[in-house]
Amino acid sequence: MMPEESELVPDIMLTFDTDEAEKYKDLLNDLNRGQKLGFNATIKSIGADMQPKHFHALGVWKEEGFMEISPLMNLQGRYAETNRLRRNRNG
Repeated sequence: MMPEESELVPDIMLTFDTDEAEKYKDLLNDLNRGQKLGFNATIKSIGADMQPKHFHALGVWKEEGFMEISPLMNLQGRYAETNRLRRNRNG
């Protein structure tokens, strides 16, 4: 989100059920940090006090362009060692 609400936690958490994850796996695996993404989703939680807004995805698509965002916020997270999440083809 722009502007971001916190530098410490993500603004949005987008989750997928198994079928939707399978349907969009190629698109999701090809995403890079900063790449714009559009989505249609239902709100699961509006978030509060350092908690991200939780959306459940119904559809996703790539948007044109990139935006500068900071590297991974939670370096203790399960993907901290995954270089794919740190790459940015625009710079």
